[in-house]
Amino acid sequence: MVNAQGELLHADESVNCDYLWAARGAGAGFFGVVTRFELKTFALPPVIRFSSYAYELEHLETVLRWAMELTPRIPENLEFIIGCYGHDGTGKRATPRLFVNATAFADSEQQAREMLQLLETCPCITRADRRREVAAVSMEERLEMTSRADPDGKRYAADNIYTNASADELVPLMRELFASLPSAHSHIFWWNWGPLRPLPDMALSIQGDIYLACYSVWDQQADDAPMERWVVDQMKRLEHLAVGSKLNDENMARRPARYFSDAAAARLERLRTLHDPEHRFASFPK
Repeated sequence: MVNAQGELLHADESVNCDYLWAARGAGAGFFGVVTRFELKTFALPPVIRFSSYAYELEHLETVLRWAMELTPRIPENLEFIIGCYGHDGTGKRATPRLFVNATAFADSEQQAREMLQLLETCPCITRADRRREVAAVSMEERLEMTSRADPDGKRYAADNIYTNASADELVPLMRELFASLPSAHSHIFWWNWGPLRPLPDMALSIQGDIYLACYSVWDQQADDAPMERWVVDQMKRLEHLAVGSKLNDENMARRPARYFSDAAAARLERLRTLHDPEHRFASFPK
């Protein structure tokens, strides 16, 4: 990385470790320019299986309450996400529907099936109008599925919250969000982030049981103002239930939020003052 003084440095757990700590989560507030990085990788699980159930929006509250009750039972190697899209799968505007999706990263076929059986505990499982059950997929296929939500050539705005709110607090506020998607490709991700695991010592320090993000997607510059306003207005309506936001799909310019624990925020500012006293790198909006 290049620091504020223009020096090329290497940072790891023992050398220039202040920079490594900040790089892990400081996002746009990092006081340096990364030129190269190394990642620790993990072995690809031998079995990857995917299940998906689609529900009409009339089942929204039932599905979300069930998802929140499910959180403590979700295994570490099961990715569980609820998505809501404003199109019919071909890009044509349609009534929003819920998609309950889960990917099992397993050591065996039996283990994958046992994990994905959690989706069959939904109280309205018999009302699912589209199913894809325990399908064999590759990592490349899963990445391609995810990328379909964000087609190239569009204009985007996003915002998000982490929350530990109860179902009684959170679920009654969801219908306005899910039913108000402003365009065909606009969408919502509800991610059961829990059960929470302890984070390493790094700038990234905020998480909650539920990660909720919304994205407006449109074509014309003339629509920028209402499309950008939708994501901010929806998250402002919910921010009283938030523990913070994720420095990933945030909307820092229009809705500054809490991105770090108090201790991490204070440490980040101390390191910024130490390593970039002339403030060559921008910090976060106050």
